[in-house]
Amino acid sequence: MLTVQSQNVGEPFSPDDDIVTAKTIARDYQVYPFTVYKWVHRGIIPVFRINSRCLRFSRREVRAAIAKYRIREQGVSR
Repeated sequence: MLTVQSQNVGEPFSPDDDIVTAKTIARDYQVYPFTVYKWVHRGIIPVFRINSRCLRFSRREVRAAIAKYRIREQGVSR
């Protein structure tokens, strides 16, 4: 049986959730995988630690976390 230890996760793990690797998250956001690991280290995105070397991510929870950090374009006042 696989035991999943979650870190920085607000909701319990859902078996129906799309669980992916750092490489997939990097591809989704057009960044390097190293950037994804930096986001984890800084606590920006939630992660599931399978073991010390294996991390997995919930696409739904990463999307929600990244949305908090998005810069929204504002109208320029002159």
